Amino acid sequence: MRMPLILMFAFMLLPIEHLSAKVKIIGIEIPGLHHLDGASGAYDKIINENVLKSAQATLEVLPPARAVLEFDSCQNCCLSPVNNNPEFYDFVGAITQTETMNYAKIYVFVKPGFATIDRISDLKDKVVGIRHGISYGKSFDQAHLNVYKVDQLDKLISMINKDHIDVFVSYAPDIFKTFTTLNIAPYPHNVARPIAVHSERMVCRDVDAEFILQFNQRLKQLKDSGELNKILGDSLLVE
Repeated sequence: MRMPLILMFAFMLLPIEHLSAKVKIIGIEIPGLHHLDGASGAYDKIINENVLKSAQATLEVLPPARAVLEFDSCQNCCLSPVNNNPEFYDFVGAITQTETMNYAKIYVFVKPGFATIDRISDLKDKVVGIRHGISYGKSFDQAHLNVYKVDQLDKLISMINKDHIDVFVSYAPDIFKTFTTLNIAPYPHNVARPIAVHSERMVCRDVDAEFILQFNQRLKQLKDSGELNKILGDSLLVE
């Protein structure tokens, strides 16, 4: 995953001078996917292979709330990993989205020894830990739950261990990276019943249509060659 990828496809060598100014890609900092260095996360690598190497764009990775705020006020820019599904987002402006890079699933995690929960309605009487700045969908928001927000995923695990929260809600695969980093097994959750499935794409505002076209073409090449699965590694999830 950390070795340079060599893609032998002719149209990747086509000139790109006809494209307008460089697109600014804003990545949401997520363990294993977008890292603050803009290089070592799986989605960092996908974007690097698709557009950064050809100098079509720049990538800056920011904490979630700051990343969304930055995207809300920018032009000729993209945000990753999000989508244009109204269940999750209400972006303003001329919005387009790329094809799917991966999927993420939202699970309810409970403390070891407790029964799993897979319905939002069953969270009504609980203190629910979530990560600040992350969208869990309108169905989750409209439940008006008693939520406790933290800035990093490992704090959710610490909080539930101390009984400061009853459960926490998080996306996979990112939470699994956190469990791995802490060298502990994933906490109980209903693997077969996520509360939502999120398509991992880039959403772009006021971006040249050719940029989206080329991104999608190169993404398809990565998929067809099997390189996309190699880059994603254990972050790969299917719908």
